[in-house]
Amino acid sequence: MIRIAPPPLLLALALGTVGCAYRVPPTHVPPPLAFSAADLDVDEIMIVDHDPTSVDTGTPADLWQDTVNILGDAARARPTPSGRARVRVRIDLERRSSVYDAMRKDGIAFVSLFFAPLGLVIDNEKLSVDVTVEQGGRTYEGHGSAEKLGSMYAPARRRALAVALDRALADASTKSP
Repeated sequence: MIRIAPPPLLLALALGTVGCAYRVPPTHVPPPLAFSAADLDVDEIMIVDHDPTSVDTGTPADLWQDTVNILGDAARARPTPSGRARVRVRIDLERRSSVYDAMRKDGIAFVSLFFAPLGLVIDNEKLSVDVTVEQGGRTYEGHGSAEKLGSMYAPARRRALAVALDRALADASTKSP
């Protein structure tokens, strides 16, 4: 006798294959930059939005806070004090789309929100980051970009920002000041 899985389990498995995003990827501070959380001074964060036509559910204050938190978490992974590190970040919001954009075009898209608690992808974000780290009389500059999908548990903007910052810090560490 063949047993068939219950419908809720089948639905969860089907949605899992569509895509889900439950966590924000980690950001690392490369050894040449080696600053700790105690040494971190986020001096400036500039946000440039190149896609004003789509619905933006976040605010600049949220993006500022996400940036500070992501850099702080990365620095906390390096407990060794290394001297003051002054960081400036420029974030270019290049493209985004979400279920809210789809609902503006076709109201039936609201049905997808019922599956959001299961981790269904509800937004997509593409952004780039330029990072400048001043430390010990040296200036390191790096660039990173990322495009990520997101869910209600880990928004695409936060996921893309974490990956772009990781890439920008890695890029900065490979260039000689």
